[in-house]
Amino acid sequence: MSQESNKTVDMNNSEVNKSLYRKYRPVVWKDVCGQENVVRILKNTLISKQVSHAYLFCGPRGTGKTTSAKIFAKTINCDSPKEGEPCEECQYCKSFQAGTFPDFYELDAASNRGIDDFREIRDQVQYPPMSGKNKFKVFVIDEAHMLTVQASNAFLKTLEEPPPYIVFILATTEPEKLLATILSRCIRLDFSLLSQKAVEERLNSIIKIEGVKLESAVSQKLIQRGAGGMRDTLTLLEQAIHFCGDYIELDSYLNMMGLTSLEEVDLLLEHWSDKKKENLIPQLKSVLQSGKKVDDLFLQMIERVQNYIHFLLKIGGDYPKIPQYVASSKLDFWVLSYQWFLNVLDSMKQSLHPELHGELGLLKDISIDDKTINPSSIPKDLENRLLSIEKKISHVSKVEPEKKSTIKPRVQVKDNTLDKYPEAQKNWILIQRDIKVRHPLLFALIEPAEARDVDGNFCLYYSEDHSFHYKKVQDERNFTLLSKLVDARYGKDYEIEIILGDIPGQDVVTSKAKVIKSKTSSESNNVKENVSDELKKKLLNDDGLSRLITELGAEIKKVD
Repeated sequence: MSQESNKTVDMNNSEVNKSLYRKYRPVVWKDVCGQENVVRILKNTLISKQVSHAYLFCGPRGTGKTTSAKIFAKTINCDSPKEGEPCEECQYCKSFQAGTFPDFYELDAASNRGIDDFREIRDQVQYPPMSGKNKFKVFVIDEAHMLTVQASNAFLKTLEEPPPYIVFILATTEPEKLLATILSRCIRLDFSLLSQKAVEERLNSIIKIEGVKLESAVSQKLIQRGAGGMRDTLTLLEQAIHFCGDYIELDSYLNMMGLTSLEEVDLLLEHWSDKKKENLIPQLKSVLQSGKKVDDLFLQMIERVQNYIHFLLKIGGDYPKIPQYVASSKLDFWVLSYQWFLNVLDSMKQSLHPELHGELGLLKDISIDDKTINPSSIPKDLENRLLSIEKKISHVSKVEPEKKSTIKPRVQVKDNTLDKYPEAQKNWILIQRDIKVRHPLLFALIEPAEARDVDGNFCLYYSEDHSFHYKKVQDERNFTLLSKLVDARYGKDYEIEIILGDIPGQDVVTSKAKVIKSKTSSESNNVKENVSDELKKKLLNDDGLSRLITELGAEIKKVD
């Protein structure tokens, strides 16, 4: 096993080949941010000189596990530690900083995970520290969860009974993958994600030293993107400096990250709030054609809507300037939009065509004054009554008439409660609920429609501003799927009419744009035509009816 340097770089070091996260890696405990509990435990251990032989540092990446291990290794070998801090002046602290301390070993278990690597550790453990008496040999094993079972078992004996001068520090992001026998022999310290305040303070101090200026919104984006990891945040900052120079603007940062500009996001949301689909969809396609990812775009829209909500609630924050129209908009609208965009983004991740899914998601109308019934807005008591009615209908359909010697006319059992809740509307609500779960894309097309039962036909009415949905639902694939679901709900074949215009009885002239499609397949139509022809032939063979047709000059048009 090769000895790996522990070299850390002082904050004043101007070496150009050092990344920011290496250049500003803490070398004393006071520079470690956001891990107060861990630092306190380790400092008390050093002050009391009760050093254990094995530690387990676990937590998310970039939270200071390896950094803390190096500071701990340096401090236990320091000649004059002060309140648990290394003195930074003795020969051992200086050699540690220079990367020449001979008794510090760092092993990456991701690439050195075999049994032979840990046999080499066993050989190294036999020899006392080269730095002298009362010193420690420290072994830091990164990504310890990557060890093979054989390597873990080979390491276990050494871990169980090491010499008094040996200290093992295992660092991992997945402690649950380690053997229970290893976990039970280590003092476990959990590193948490850094708070936004801790990252912001550290970031601002580094920006000041580097002489870089950036917009406050960029700072928030860096912190947000870093997700509580200091290393990731500093890597993004370094990337932004290389791309933008000493002054980092928000649009430049978004361009670097391959994200949509704030102006375009605001424009999309303005079209969304105005319900201008003729402007919204071309704008969406323009953004996506420029190479932007649709899921990133929706995430940006969600974050921006959150800014709008905070603005309307008068909650302070370092968010970019809010468009003027937002001040006169309704808070409830943006809350509903926020929830809807989250739903679209969540379902988009499971879609084979996320761009189409996103486009359909933006075609939904969000309005706090919308009185159209949809599955998510059914009151609970109404839903219970509808289910009760459905059970009654099901029960009635199963009742067989009593067998009697005389044939009586069929009596249709009528449920008076159906007068209050028309069957077509009730079943349409239940159909929508089923489609929303199983077929979200189809649900986006049929949600604006209203159902009515007209002369025994199942009619779907679309208003003029939903002409896109009206056209798309008539595609063969969508229409076939809808027909099957309608049949399943009603338990019988139904003819479906899809109509663009207002519902009859609303004192508004219905649009002439009307399309009627029968759900039945061409094969079943052919069967009906054949049956009709056979009936015609039988009727014409009847002498009395044949003479009557001849005398009147009539003809048989249709046989039901």
